[in-house]
Amino acid sequence: MAERTDRSALRSAVARFWFVVRRPEGTVLRRSLRIAIAVPIVLAVALAVGARDEAGFAVFATVSALGLADFGGPRQRRLVAFVGLAIVGAVYVALGTLCSQTLVAAIVGVVVVTFVTRMAGVLGGHPAAGNVAALLAFVLAVMDPGDLRSIPGREAGWIAGGLFAAAVALLLWPRDEKRLLAELAAKASRAMATVIRRRMSSTLPDGAGADELQAVRELRGQLLDTPYRPAGPGRRDRLILQTIELLERAFGFASTVTAATPEVDEERSLADRTTAALDATAALLEGGPRTAVAGVDTEGLEAARSAYRQALERWTRHHLDGAGATPEADAVLDQVDRALPLGALAVIADELGVMADDALVEPPLPPGRLVRVRLGQGRAWLRRCSRIIASHLRWSSAWFRSAARGALALGASVAVARWLGVHHAFWIVLGTLSVLRSNAASTGSTALQAVGGTALGFAVASAFVIPTHDSAVALWIVLPIVAFLSMWLPGRYGLVGGQAGFALLVVVLFNILAPAGWETGLDRLENVGIGAAVSMAAALLFWPRGAHAVLRGAVSAWYRSASVYATGTIDVVRGEGPIEPLDSLRAHAEDCGRRAEVALEEYLNERGTKTEPWTPWGPVMRVPAAVVFATAAVARSTAERSPVGGACPAALDELEAGARAVASSLEATAEALERPIADGHLDLVPPPPPRVGLRHCLVSSADDPARFHDAFTLTWVSEWLGYLAAGITRYEAELEAAEAPTARTSRR
Repeated sequence: MAERTDRSALRSAVARFWFVVRRPEGTVLRRSLRIAIAVPIVLAVALAVGARDEAGFAVFATVSALGLADFGGPRQRRLVAFVGLAIVGAVYVALGTLCSQTLVAAIVGVVVVTFVTRMAGVLGGHPAAGNVAALLAFVLAVMDPGDLRSIPGREAGWIAGGLFAAAVALLLWPRDEKRLLAELAAKASRAMATVIRRRMSSTLPDGAGADELQAVRELRGQLLDTPYRPAGPGRRDRLILQTIELLERAFGFASTVTAATPEVDEERSLADRTTAALDATAALLEGGPRTAVAGVDTEGLEAARSAYRQALERWTRHHLDGAGATPEADAVLDQVDRALPLGALAVIADELGVMADDALVEPPLPPGRLVRVRLGQGRAWLRRCSRIIASHLRWSSAWFRSAARGALALGASVAVARWLGVHHAFWIVLGTLSVLRSNAASTGSTALQAVGGTALGFAVASAFVIPTHDSAVALWIVLPIVAFLSMWLPGRYGLVGGQAGFALLVVVLFNILAPAGWETGLDRLENVGIGAAVSMAAALLFWPRGAHAVLRGAVSAWYRSASVYATGTIDVVRGEGPIEPLDSLRAHAEDCGRRAEVALEEYLNERGTKTEPWTPWGPVMRVPAAVVFATAAVARSTAERSPVGGACPAALDELEAGARAVASSLEATAEALERPIADGHLDLVPPPPPRVGLRHCLVSSADDPARFHDAFTLTWVSEWLGYLAAGITRYEAELEAAEAPTARTSRR
């Protein structure tokens, strides 16, 4: 009986442990356990085969892959990422060994490799996750001089450690965070469809749908908690990000959508097509990539949207014909105003469906055609990568400055380490890499934390190593423990814990490889201190204000590009310009948006004292995003129809006045972001004109189908401008209430 009870208790304990490890919040625990298991095995195998000189490369390849990279996503994509990291690391090991021959080659090599690697991180996703891990391979090789004969052994050690890390990561407690994000995105998309159905059937009051909105908030929260969240040029990553952005915007329309013209059958058809597209997108997100003939019926949705526009135009003209300027005419036009939310939701559902089809649906193709399709997708991916990187190759980019600062700092640390000729000189470069942040204040803070954490780890390690450094058995017993702590401590106690844990690991590890007792810890402490000093010098010399110095300018440029895009589109509506340049204007606005988002992320990641809270930047960033979205909808509508030209000149003048008011508000905010303003007040965008000219044009042209068609096209443009004006007013009010950064002193 006692034995059965013990067995039951053991099974219960194992079940509890398994549950804890696999929890969503158990990322740090899973990573620490993998390191604790993998490091002793890799080291033991390396020593068993007589590869003592290569053992360090194998161990650090394992630690960097499992601890620094730890790629997410489906198993196949994770395997590709781990193998890619092993290959890139092997190339960097060879380059680093070649550059280690002379001081000049070492400095130039580390500057170039660091800059290129850090710039690749702007792509997000796996390139960002493997950034530091790849750099570690080059740093190890360049700071440990070797000849050409040592390259094959070093590369073999790095590749073996990297591939073993891949096997451990894929077999031990695998968890696909992106799969969770896709499931949450599907849940949010279905919630949106539910709100639209209930609103169109009048079972929800205005503004209702808080429970469904929570699905989008849950999705965004999970995204922010995901290490190396999806970003960059990948089609599936972009789908997740765009789903969040578009569904957040859609809930603003869904809370007011209603059956504006119940007698128009096409309205119900469009609502059904819209909700069906959202449900189909959710199904694709839940099921993942698949081979299918079709996914979301975006063609049917587009046909329903066009049919509804035509039917609504006929309905409006019928009810206005002969009405004149009467209250009945105003009531008809008010109903047309209420039709905008459904049209906007159809546009959003169409965009989501197109992206979901592109990212997740693979049509069945013969092998020859499939190869061409894959090559085309690869070329498109490379074009997106090059465009993203090219948009950041400028001094005004926070990422460019961060990459340049890191490259120069590591180059300086190599020069200092070689000049001093210290033992384990690569720790100086690693110290610089771990301490350097995007501004001087945060670098100073992390330098103190790094030195303090290393000193703490040195003290603990010395207390253990002094009496046991001659006992190999004791060191091997404690190795998995300190390997676990090297990953677990930074997850719980930040940089101080991370440096303490890593100091413990290197003292034990190097005493196994080359016993030196407590002196190994002292070397580590001295070298981290030198590396921290180099980081401080670099932070003070190269853009000491960090991302803050470019954040305002980047956001201001986004506002200005959105303003140019909006006014350019209105000019096309008036027939005063070609429609072709609108695509380039939108692309420029999106590039500015990416730079602003990267600058904000860099700014929020800075440590040390902030001069501004992060909260006000939320509404600041939403304004240009909303402008670009609405302007793109107007441009799309204009492309589907010929420009209005000289029809309804009074209505065109009203629309231009509204567009200029929006643009003026954007320009005023851009100027406020670039320099201080005395009272902290922002001029809100004036409300859109009362549209007297547009209403008069609609009523007076009801008996002329061609002229009425032009006037009705202007109605949709006017509705989008009204949405923009209301949105900007709301966001700027939120910004002022949150003590906006534009009201604070800019110290660029």
